[in-house]
Amino acid sequence: MAAYARRAWIVLWKDLLTERRSKESLNALLFFTLLLLFLFQFALGPDRDRLRAAVPGLLWLGLILAGLLGLGRSFLAERDNDCWEGLRLTPGDKSAIYLGKLLGNIILMLGVEVLLLARKLGLRVVDLPVEWRNSPESKVRIIHDSLRMLRDVFRIRRELCRRGEPPVNPPG
Repeated sequence: MAAYARRAWIVLWKDLLTERRSKESLNALLFFTLLLLFLFQFALGPDRDRLRAAVPGLLWLGLILAGLLGLGRSFLAERDNDCWEGLRLTPGDKSAIYLGKLLGNIILMLGVEVLLLARKLGLRVVDLPVEWRNSPESKVRIIHDSLRMLRDVFRIRRELCRRGEPPVNPPG
């Protein structure tokens, strides 16, 4: 039993560490939940009383759907980074992998829920002022900039080949 819990803990820790570095799933889940709540508000119409009555259920529905999305994304991240085979080849019960990923997803969902309910929980939410400046030097030239980036990619690839290092090919 201790080996099972240790294996689940290792998968949980790896997922939390990866998420802390990238914040990819947290941003996707938070945006998805907010978008879903926004769409539900339009679906229910302008009646405030009906909206107020439906918000708790809609919030839970949004969190459940975001949780399903997040759990699927956590397994896809393993597959896309070619880590899934390594996880499956480790000795021990394979359900510990699922348990670790499930616990990681639950912690992530609690984070999304705290962010969504921050004001109601009495947490201080601070709006950061953003100053937009319109500068004549900051123009996007789509064709020019795209060709410049493409040139830089080929330059990096040529330099890697010159050093004898194999160039990295995108997955797929």
